Amino acid sequence: MSIVGVLALGLIVVGVVLAVRRFTDRRADGSDDGNDVIAYLLLAAAVGTAGFSLASLANAAFPAGTFVLDRSQQVSIALAGVVVAAPIAAIFWRRQAERRSQYPESAGWALYLTVIEAVFMTALVISGFNFLNWLIGDGSSATWANVLIYAGIVTYHELESRRTPPMGDSRELPRVVGSAIGLIATVTAVTGLLTWLFETAYATFTPRVGGEEPLTWLALLIVALPVWYRRWRLPWPAEPQFSRNAWLFVASAAGIAIAIGAAVYTAGQTLIFFATNAGEAGRHFGFLPAAVAMGAVSIGVWAHHRSQMGTERSDTVRAYRYALAALGLAALVGSATALTALALGSGDFVGTQTEGVIASALTAMVALWVWWHFWSGSSEMAREEDVATTPRRMYLLGLAVVMGLISAGALTAVLVVLFQIIIEGNVDGSDMAIQAPLFVYAGIATWHLLRENAADRALVESDESITPFTVTIVCSHPGTISAMFHERAQIHVIYRADDAGRITPEMASEIVAEVGHRSSLVWVDDDGYRIAPAN
Repeated sequence: MSIVGVLALGLIVVGVVLAVRRFTDRRADGSDDGNDVIAYLLLAAAVGTAGFSLASLANAAFPAGTFVLDRSQQVSIALAGVVVAAPIAAIFWRRQAERRSQYPESAGWALYLTVIEAVFMTALVISGFNFLNWLIGDGSSATWANVLIYAGIVTYHELESRRTPPMGDSRELPRVVGSAIGLIATVTAVTGLLTWLFETAYATFTPRVGGEEPLTWLALLIVALPVWYRRWRLPWPAEPQFSRNAWLFVASAAGIAIAIGAAVYTAGQTLIFFATNAGEAGRHFGFLPAAVAMGAVSIGVWAHHRSQMGTERSDTVRAYRYALAALGLAALVGSATALTALALGSGDFVGTQTEGVIASALTAMVALWVWWHFWSGSSEMAREEDVATTPRRMYLLGLAVVMGLISAGALTAVLVVLFQIIIEGNVDGSDMAIQAPLFVYAGIATWHLLRENAADRALVESDESITPFTVTIVCSHPGTISAMFHERAQIHVIYRADDAGRITPEMASEIVAEVGHRSSLVWVDDDGYRIAPAN
């Protein structure tokens, strides 16, 4: 029966491979073939199964600790994975290698590389860290074979991506994902090392903190830092595209938000210590080493990635500023609600509730400053240019919807309690101390956002007479020119195969001014640009 089962499994696998191959052999007319995306996803699944099965076999061949499964069962599962996945991976790899020459701009290749980068780069960092940690004596088990297998898979795909680089708008995505993996691990390691260093220094004042060995964090840093450096710090081949700009926005916004949060927490705990009977100073301020380390690393992450954005008012900078304005406004609503709830729910406002009052009041003040700083800066800096941009619309309309729903939900909760009081008479209405101020503050925020959006609409009402027009741009690197045209423009970018058609910010301004609001064809090469009317 076991032989029959194996044969049946083999026939099923062969049938699936032939069916999928027949389906994905259909050709599409465009360069962005949807069938390629399916084929690349199947290839990624096959490569992932084969790779991890090989690693599992390596664990069995070179054991360094206990097995989760029985050893024979682990070997059987791994062998089955290799036998099934390796032929599928080979078939699809050969097929897609041929199709890449026919459809060089297919999104499937970039998507496949992104999946492989996310899975096997993460596995490589984890296995490398476990191996180094085991070498220094802190790890329970590790195997060098896993490191070699994952490193081999990552290296092979990097060489293939250099031989046939992904093209199109998503070509930066694999490298951005790899840099994110490296940065997260590096930040974790550096934070751990700094925490140990500060705890050691802090232990000279109080004996209750410090003492953890830094070798574990050092092992993680040795593995993670080269990954981040190779994926992020080495020169990029072109100007940033959406993937890299999105990561710059995320890293910058997260870095400054965490740094501000660490500073607020430290200041709040300091005020609480002096305003209340907090007890022993060494015990109360035991959070300082971790908070200072986290804040310092976050500032470094923010400073590096924010500097990469540049000073030009691009959509990335707009998204960064509006995101922090949204964060500040949301924190202001939440902290003001908490502060009001404390005042309404306690007769001893400055007494038993002192810690909550200090934390809420400090958070409210910092949130107000953050919101005002980034919102006023966005309002003063060429509002007419921001009116039609996606970041501003997302901030005004998206946040207005969220705040409006929060306000409506809080009002509903208040009305439910009121109706229960009217009907039943004896109902606990303590929740109204939170829901009522939340309704008010979220409602005020919604009103402010909708008012600003109405003012924006008034600015563009005069543009309604502009007829929609189409601009086709032939270039190698468009930069941010798409965001500089009027909102009624439909932009089509045709990428050149060479690196000759780079659009600089100065050139972009000249092109936009010369095109005006007319349908046009723009050709960019080493000699500059040429504009022709389009029918």
